[in-house]
Amino acid sequence: MTILELNNFFYRRGGSETALFETIAALEERGHRVVPFAMSHPENEPSEFVGFFPKPAPRWQFWKRFYNPDVAAKLEQLIAEVKPDVAHLHNIAYHLTPAVIAVLRRHHIPIVQTLHDYQAVSPLPLLFSRGKIYELQDKVSWLGVIVRRAVHGSYLDSIAAVFASLLDLLFGWTSSVNRFLAPSIFAANIAARYGLPEEHIRVAHQSIEEHLDCQNLEVRGQTSEVGGKYFLYLGRLAQEKGVDELLEWWARVSPSHRLVIAGTGPCEQHMRERARALGLTNILWFGAVWDPRTIAKLYEGALAVLVPSQWYENAPYTALEAMSHATPVIASDIGGLPELVEDSRGWLVRPEDPTAWVAAVRWVAEHPQDARRRGAQAKEWVALERARSNYAAELEGVFEEAVACERNPMWCEATA
Repeated sequence: MTILELNNFFYRRGGSETALFETIAALEERGHRVVPFAMSHPENEPSEFVGFFPKPAPRWQFWKRFYNPDVAAKLEQLIAEVKPDVAHLHNIAYHLTPAVIAVLRRHHIPIVQTLHDYQAVSPLPLLFSRGKIYELQDKVSWLGVIVRRAVHGSYLDSIAAVFASLLDLLFGWTSSVNRFLAPSIFAANIAARYGLPEEHIRVAHQSIEEHLDCQNLEVRGQTSEVGGKYFLYLGRLAQEKGVDELLEWWARVSPSHRLVIAGTGPCEQHMRERARALGLTNILWFGAVWDPRTIAKLYEGALAVLVPSQWYENAPYTALEAMSHATPVIASDIGGLPELVEDSRGWLVRPEDPTAWVAAVRWVAEHPQDARRRGAQAKEWVALERARSNYAAELEGVFEEAVACERNPMWCEATA
């Protein structure tokens, strides 16, 4: 097959991009021709197709956030060049825009979309606002997004989010997708509850590359400053990730326990100020890190990785990567995280319970042998359940379904 892989960005920016590159690797290992399509950016990974990548629209052309004709024109050229059998969408909102769906539909190219968040069913992609889960029960409740400035505390951003969802309903872009891929059972259930056809949703468990032992690997830079044993938070510093709560309960942990925070994001400055106000001297601010070897060293040197998410986390790569390095995870008991972490390979904690978080950290520090045992079991589970070959086979099956449905819609509806 020739498979189009579409995502806003073609560099390692977050979880959806990690999933994108893992998907490309999995498919190429099976002999498929994979063609990426993303926005032009100086940090993009090399590809023979970067000449087809559209340039970002100037900020004053705000209407192109909802439908970008320049993106459509570039995709038309790429389709004429490579003649894809199927298209696989990742995150396209506000950059590639649903213009890509309109073009794919016009050319009768089957479409599969991975649900990295809840953008396909809600104006709030994370179902999260002002520090809390915010579920919208029906279309009328979308007005509440605007009234309460649910997106970034801004009327303008909230109006834009609702407007984008209304345009999607009007033009039927999401309803043109042949199959939806959910990285977790939880995400599949949410999508069905919010209106996506249940018969068009498939669960595809994203894989994680098998990692080599990096303990003896020489990596220059800040890793040499870490030393000793520590707990690790690695990810985006944003409210939905639970970073505010993390600092508050970390203040109750013994000063002898160290925390390494690796990442950046909109909450970074606030977090640093709050840490100073709390007198937290046992935190090392590592900053953004993308080098795989450095990340590996951080994982393998940690007693445990903390995933204190407050939103309906899907299948975060932070947890999968940690487990692949035999590092146990202490995670919020929310969203798709319980499908990854259980008592045999980590610890689940109620996201709103600071006492339980402190107790979990203390347990790991006081029972290192148990932590190592759970980490080893986590690594075995990842190798067995999240192998690339398994993920590629699941993808192939869904792509074949989408192709069959595009060719014979009546048969597709009859067999769904």
